[in-house]
Amino acid sequence: MSGPTARAFLVEDRGEAAAGPEFFRSRPFLDAEGATHTLRIESEEGVLAAPLVVREIEGTGERDAVSPYGYPGLVGGEGSGGGQPHPAGAGPPSRRDERHPPPPP
Repeated sequence: MSGPTARAFLVEDRGEAAAGPEFFRSRPFLDAEGATHTLRIESEEGVLAAPLVVREIEGTGERDAVSPYGYPGLVGGEGSGGGQPHPAGAGPPSRRDERHPPPPP
């Protein structure tokens, strides 16, 4: 049984692909929080993007990635400012999302 497939990319762009006009997606906020990359997930259903802070794990040669928000903060859309937050925080919009839109800002 096979399900939807997706590809994930770590883009070194200071979180720009997940940036937008909202305060928590603004360039000044992402800069203040130290965003270094965007996690970009592509599937046939669309694109998701989340800013990340990627850091070296001292003495291991490995890296760690965390959200500047303390939660994933994924948005759907293309390019800077093109994304809208998903009510559930992840995944492309579903029929449920259409019935239960996020509250107005």
